[in-house]
Amino acid sequence: MAWIRTVCGRIKSDFRYSKEVVYNNFPWCDPDEKQKATIEKTAQMILDARAKYPDCSLADLYDETTMPPELRKAHQANDKAVMQAYGFD
Repeated sequence: MAWIRTVCGRIKSDFRYSKEVVYNNFPWCDPDEKQKATIEKTAQMILDARAKYPDCSLADLYDETTMPPELRKAHQANDKAVMQAYGFD
């Protein structure tokens, strides 16, 4: 969201997305093979956690107060893996 708030245009108070301005110039990292494998593993953990709740919408799953613990943990692991690929602790 920091990237979106910085780069996107706006119409009223809504963000205006553009592939030329928003997505094609995003500063992607260049992860090594070990980092890629970790990111893939943690992304699969997110999908696996979601699959445990087939009757829930994304709105249900991502409600801050009721988010399933295994989904939150999977996202935290994925966030950490991506941040490490960008060179952050």
